[in-house]
Amino acid sequence: MSSSIYLKDLSDGIIVLDDSGTIIEANPGAIKLLGLTDDYLGRKYIDIISASGNKENDEFHQVVIDSILSAPETCRKKVNYLSADGTEKVFQLSSSVPEKGGEPGRLIITLTDITETTRLTMLRERASYAFIVILGFFSCWVLAYSLWQYLGYPIPVETMSKILIFSCLLISVFTVLYLKLKPEECGLRYKGIKKVIITDIVITLVCTAILIIVKAIIMRVSPGFTFYCKDNAFFDFSKYKWYNYLWYIFSVFAQEFASRGLIHEQTRIVISSKHREGLAILMSSLVFAAAHVHLGLIYMVSAGLLLGVLGIVYKKQGTILGLCIPHFVLGEMIGILGFVRF
Repeated sequence: MSSSIYLKDLSDGIIVLDDSGTIIEANPGAIKLLGLTDDYLGRKYIDIISASGNKENDEFHQVVIDSILSAPETCRKKVNYLSADGTEKVFQLSSSVPEKGGEPGRLIITLTDITETTRLTMLRERASYAFIVILGFFSCWVLAYSLWQYLGYPIPVETMSKILIFSCLLISVFTVLYLKLKPEECGLRYKGIKKVIITDIVITLVCTAILIIVKAIIMRVSPGFTFYCKDNAFFDFSKYKWYNYLWYIFSVFAQEFASRGLIHEQTRIVISSKHREGLAILMSSLVFAAAHVHLGLIYMVSAGLLLGVLGIVYKKQGTILGLCIPHFVLGEMIGILGFVRF
C-alpha cells in the first residue's frame, strides 16, 4: 500500500525529499501550506521557492533548507509563516530520516500547526504577569493602609481614595502597555455600543427606582432607622459639589478599567474551568471590595455587591463603556439616599 494513502489523511503538512532536496512526495496539507503547483514532484525545493518570488517567508524556507542540508541529523524548530490569505501562523517543523528498513536517502519534514497553542500560551503568560502586578499592588495598598491606620489617619479619607484611584489607573495603564494588550482585550469593545448604552440606561433607571422604593419601605416600616442624610432628608445633595461629580466620572472609568480590563479579563484567561466567568466576576468583586478597606466594612460590602451585579452585565456586553453609566449613577445614589456615608 502506497505511503501517500496515509499521508493524505494527516492534518500535518508532510514533505518527503531525497538527499539532493528534490521533492518526492507531499500530502495535501503541505501542498496547500506552501502553495505548490501541480508540477512540484521531481523538482528541488530550493528551485520552487526561488521561482515563487515570495520574500515574506524567507526565514521559514531557510529552516526547511537547513533541515535538508543538515540531514541525516534531525531538526526541530518553531517557525512563523505568513499564509496566502495574510494569516500569520506558527509551525513546529521537524525533520527525520526513516529508520533502518526505510528507503535510504529520504528526508521527511513534518509541519505541525501550533498557532492556537502558541496564542494560548502567550495569553496565559501575559495573564500571569498581570496577576503578579495585581498581587503586588494590592499588597502595597494593604501595607499603606496599615501605616495610615498606625499613624492615626494623618491623611483624610478622601485623599486616600484619590491616591487609590490614581495609582490603580497608572498601574493598569502601565500593565496594558507593557503587555501590548489590544483595546478589546481590556474591556474597550465598541461593537454594538449604541445598543449597550441604551440597555445600561434602562438598567440604571430600574435599579435607581428599586433603591428609592427600598428606602421608602424601610422608612415606612422602621421610622427610627437612621440613614446618612442631613436632617434625615429622603435625598441629600448637600455634600455634593460639581467637581465631586467630575471626579467620580473619572474614578468610575478608572475602577471599571482596572477591575474589568485587568482583573476580570485576565482571570478568564488563566482559569480554564467552565465556571471561569463566575470566578472572574467573584475575583474582581472581592479585590475591588477589599481595596476600599479605608472606607469601612459597609462601603466595602456595598462596593463588592455593586461590582458583582455589574460583572454579570459585563459578561453579557463585554465592554466597560456602557457599564460606566450604572456604576456612576448607582454609586452616587447609594450616597444621596444615605445608604452609605461618603
